Amino acid sequence: MKVALTDIPSSASVGGMLHSELKPRHFSYLGIFLALFGVAGCAARGSCWMDSELLGRVSAARNLPFTRTVPCEVESTSELRKYLNESVAKRTSRERLFWEGRMLKIFGLLPEEFAYPEGVYDFYAQELLALYDPEGKKVLVSKRERSVRDRSLLAHELTHALQDQHFNVEQIMDYGLTNDEINSRSALLEGDAIWVSAAPNSNARCTDLDDELILSGLELTRAASSRFPKAIRTMMEFPYLYGQRLVCELHNKGGSELLDLAFRNLPQSSSEVMRPERYIKRLKDRVMESPRVFVSTSRCPSPFTYEDRLGEFLVATALAEFLPLKESFERASNYRDDRVYYYRSPAETSGDGGKNYTEELCWAVAFGDLKSATDFRVALKAGSGIRRLDARFDLDEATSSIVTVKLTAPKR
Repeated sequence: MKVALTDIPSSASVGGMLHSELKPRHFSYLGIFLALFGVAGCAARGSCWMDSELLGRVSAARNLPFTRTVPCEVESTSELRKYLNESVAKRTSRERLFWEGRMLKIFGLLPEEFAYPEGVYDFYAQELLALYDPEGKKVLVSKRERSVRDRSLLAHELTHALQDQHFNVEQIMDYGLTNDEINSRSALLEGDAIWVSAAPNSNARCTDLDDELILSGLELTRAASSRFPKAIRTMMEFPYLYGQRLVCELHNKGGSELLDLAFRNLPQSSSEVMRPERYIKRLKDRVMESPRVFVSTSRCPSPFTYEDRLGEFLVATALAEFLPLKESFERASNYRDDRVYYYRSPAETSGDGGKNYTEELCWAVAFGDLKSATDFRVALKAGSGIRRLDARFDLDEATSSIVTVKLTAPKR
């Protein structure tokens, strides 16, 4: 991923970066872990609570030993929110977050009045119970009574600590990568923690989640009354819903050995997470790189301010702004690759002394065949008149399997 300043994490992956756990919404597996001191006790501060039985159960389920202690600190909700904001600030360029927010708004995924990225922080903070800090190697827990007694929630965070001890979470969450790569890695981390919190031992097998059930979960999320945009709520569900199925399939096809192999050869796209069979085949064939169609930058001019790859899941999420959710995922199912470029012109002085900017997006999306590209183009062209999009929506003729979308926003 190329940006004009420094490579930083996508704000859409803030939760994956900190492994923050939220209140359960559609499933009961989201929650917190209060860390253990060694193998038999608790590194306790405040009301942290744990016992060796749970530590042993989680270690057996994951088939990995704990190699060091994990401090646990109990904090107020306001302190957790403060810590969340400070941690994000360490890893985030305000410039990139601005570009990313503008990109989402020009696409029509966010309303112009939505505060970005502050609104994303608010989304997490409103139900934040705990988070694992891979930099400090510790867990921070809310003072809420439920937070310090729920064993399934404790197991979830304990799994994140195990992941860090054996596979280095900060290295996994490399924020020089694209949005799509970061989201796919977050799905592996969260899916693993979900599986362990539900499994009594390492021989347990899980029930696969099919596409219908996952889409039903997304529909519930989108239908719920909320002050947060549907696109934000949909994006935040990805690592939990699809990650759970990915790890289920890994366990069913090869147990903890195949899961460990996945942590050494990470998923590279949301497509691999959404279609575990492709990813598992790559792992078993010892193929290091997933096949991808190269989208030439010749379709979009240089220089650009910001570049990213959205991935299949976000392509489907964009379509869902004006198509039924199931149809949007079907239209995106033959996706192969994409690149989106954000351009911002030099400032011009307006009559009142303010600054005006011209903003443009160029989005090249590759599909597996001409028909899929044509169908996608038709859907986008029709949808551009349905959704509230303050941009000129241009599409090149679909003469190949790559569709190029160009949007110009009004001057600001």
